[in-house]
Amino acid sequence: MNIALAQNVKGDILLISDTPFESKVIRVEYYREQKLINLVYDDPEIDSELMHYEMSNISDDKIRHAARIILIVGPNNDKEAIAYDVPLIQIGV
Repeated sequence: MNIALAQNVKGDILLISDTPFESKVIRVEYYREQKLINLVYDDPEIDSELMHYEMSNISDDKIRHAARIILIVGPNNDKEAIAYDVPLIQIGV
């Protein structure tokens, strides 16, 4: 799975994955002090997924000013990519 962070022309933060997530993501948590993103799934049987790379200072600034993230999930089994909004929960100072 490859994941990229981007910003569209309207200023929305996009989290783009080339493959589907294990389950539907219900929220994204951003740990400000560590500059890390955690994906929380709607299936309680699946643990949340911490992205193991620290955001750059530029990305950190953009994420800190966002209230939501648009997830774009790449196609799987010849289906089209899907996009949906999820809340962004900011954790820390």
